Amino acid sequence: MSIFQRIAILLLLVSGSLSIPQTAWAVITRAQRIELTQIGGIIKQAGENYLKGNFETSGKQVEEAQERLQKLVAEGDMQLYRESGTLFTRIGRAHALLELEGIRMTPFSKPEPPTMEAPKPDKPEPTTPEPTTDGISFTKEVAPILVQRCGRCHVTGNRGDFSMSDYATLMKGPAIGIVVAPGNPAGSRLIEVIGSGSMPPNGNGIPAAELKKLSDWVAAGAKFDGTETDMQLTAFATAAQPGRMPAAAIRQSTGKETVSFAKDVASILIQNCNGCHIDARQVQGGLRMNTFAQLNRGGDSGPIVMAGKPDMSLLLQRLKGEGGNRMPAGGRPPLSDEQIELISTWIKEGATLDGKTPDQPLRVMTALAWARDATHEELMERRTEMADHNWKMGSPDEEPTQIETDNFYVVGSVGPNTLKAVAQQAEAALADAKGIVRRPEKRGQPTFKGRATIFAFPRRYDYSEFGRMIEGRTLPRDWTQHWRYDGLDAYAAIVVTPNDQDAQIKSRLTGPLASLLVAETGDVPHWLSEGIGRAATAKLADRDNELVETWNEELPAAIAAFNKPEQLLTNKLPADQADLVSYAIGQFLIDRAYKPKFDKLINELAAGKDFRTAFVTAYGGQPKDVLTAFARWYQSNAGRRGR
Repeated sequence: MSIFQRIAILLLLVSGSLSIPQTAWAVITRAQRIELTQIGGIIKQAGENYLKGNFETSGKQVEEAQERLQKLVAEGDMQLYRESGTLFTRIGRAHALLELEGIRMTPFSKPEPPTMEAPKPDKPEPTTPEPTTDGISFTKEVAPILVQRCGRCHVTGNRGDFSMSDYATLMKGPAIGIVVAPGNPAGSRLIEVIGSGSMPPNGNGIPAAELKKLSDWVAAGAKFDGTETDMQLTAFATAAQPGRMPAAAIRQSTGKETVSFAKDVASILIQNCNGCHIDARQVQGGLRMNTFAQLNRGGDSGPIVMAGKPDMSLLLQRLKGEGGNRMPAGGRPPLSDEQIELISTWIKEGATLDGKTPDQPLRVMTALAWARDATHEELMERRTEMADHNWKMGSPDEEPTQIETDNFYVVGSVGPNTLKAVAQQAEAALADAKGIVRRPEKRGQPTFKGRATIFAFPRRYDYSEFGRMIEGRTLPRDWTQHWRYDGLDAYAAIVVTPNDQDAQIKSRLTGPLASLLVAETGDVPHWLSEGIGRAATAKLADRDNELVETWNEELPAAIAAFNKPEQLLTNKLPADQADLVSYAIGQFLIDRAYKPKFDKLINELAAGKDFRTAFVTAYGGQPKDVLTAFARWYQSNAGRRGR
C-alpha cells in the first residue's frame, strides 16, 4: 500500500460524521440518528489518535464503532442499512490501516442487508403538530402554488442561491440548510417566511387557503406523489389546470431558421410586454413570459403559440388586434409591421428555441445573444458601463479609481498605488493562467472578448456588500476572491490592502482568471471552470494564498460525502461541497499525466464544439466516466497539493 493510499484512508477516518447524508434523516428515528452521529465521532477520534501514534487506542475505538454499528444495523431497516454504508467503508479501511501498524483487530465484514421490518419511529416531540391530512397532492396542489407564488425567484430563478425548480431540489434546500422539515410546519423555513409575510417579497402574501394547504402538506410528511423527483415544477403546474390544451413540446433550433428567438423575438417581447407578462407581480390572463417555457405553456386560455401556424396563434392574433383587444395594452403603441413579421416568421419556421434552456430568463437569453454577435469594442463598452453601475450599487459611498490595461478594466477604492499594483499583477497572473488553460489565440486577438473587469475592495465588508447587492448572495466568510461569467459580463473580485505584497495580490487573481479563461472558451459547466481555477491557484500560488490550506483541510470530508458523479453533474451537491470536489477534479485534469487531454478539450471548445461533444472527443468517454477515473486517482494521490 503506497503512502498516498494510507493518506487517503486516514483522511476518510478523520472526516467525522459529515459523510452521513443529512437528507435521509427524515426517515430515520431520532435515536438512530444520534447513534450514527456518535459512531462517526468515534471513528474521527480513532483517526486523530492514529495521527498521534496511539495505534492501540485507535484500534479499540474502531472496534467500539464496529460493534455499535453492527448492533444498530441489525435492529434497523433497509434505509438505515444504506445510510450506514459510508461508516462501514471507513471502518473497513481503518482495519487495513491499523493492521499495517501491527494492531490485531477483530475480523470485520459488512453485514447482509436486513430483512426485518423497520422499527417504528420515535414518538414526535410535543411541538410537532400531528398531520391534519394525508391526502394533499404535491404534483396537483402544492407545485402549482409554488410556481404561481414563488416561480420567478425560486422556480425558474435561483434568487439567494435557493431553487425549488423540482421536488428534489426543494427538499435539499440551499447551502445554509433545509427549508422543508417533513412533519414539522413550525420548523420549516418555507412555511415561516410565507406565513410571516416576508415572502413573496411584494408584501401581498398568499391566500390563507393556500398557506394552509402548504402547511398541511408539510405536516403530512411533505410527500411526493409523482414519478420523477427531478421533474420541473412548471410541468406539474401546467398539468394541474383542467380544461387547458397541453403545451406543445419545445423544439430546439436547427440552425436553418432566418429569425432567432433569442436575438430577435425575445427582445421585442421584453420591450413591449414588460410589467404585464414579464417581470410582473400580478400577470394578466395567467400569462407569464419570463422564460421560453412559460411562453410556450401559455395562459388561462391555453397555449398562445402554435408552431408552424402563425395565423392560428393567439399571440399573433392579439398583437394584430384580432379576436380581442390589441396587445400591448395600457396605452402602449402597437408593434410595427416589421416586428409582427419577425414574430410571424419565427412561428412559421417552427417556433424553435435557440437559447440555452427553456427556463433561462428572456432578459438573460437576449443579452447573451447580443453579446455573442457584438464586436470586441461594443462588448467592452457595455462591460465598462456595467462595471461602473455595479460599483455604485455595491459601494455607493466609495469613490472608485479606474485603470485600463490591454485585458482588464480595473476599478476599486484601494488607492491609486494599490490599484496600479492590482492591474500589473492581473496581467502577470493572466500570463501564468494561460500556461494552464492553453487556448488558441491569433496574433492581435484579445484574450477576453470585451475585456474582463476586476473589482478591488479594501475591506472584507465592502467585498461582502458587493456580493449581497450585485449577486444577491452571502459570500462565504473565508472568501477573499471569486469570479463570475454569464456570457454578458465577466469579472473577478478580490480583497486587497496596501500591506499586501505583489505575490499575494497575484495569488488572489490567478484562480479567478484561470476560471474565466475556461468559462469564456465555451458553454462549460461551472464545476469545470471553478475546479481549474482552484487547481491553478494551488499549483501556481500555493504559498501566497491563504485559501489553499483551507481547501486542503476541508477537501477530505467533501470527497468522503461524494458518492456518485451524477451528484456533481446534475447540481445536486451543496455549493461549498461542489466547489471543493471541483477543486480536486481540477487537480486531476491538469495532472501531468492527463494534461494533454485537458488541452485537447480546450482546443475543441475553442473550435466551437459543444461541451459534451468536445469532452468525448478529448477523453474518449462521458464526464461521468472520467469522474470515476478521478476517484481512483484521488485515492492514490490524496493529500498532495498543487503540483
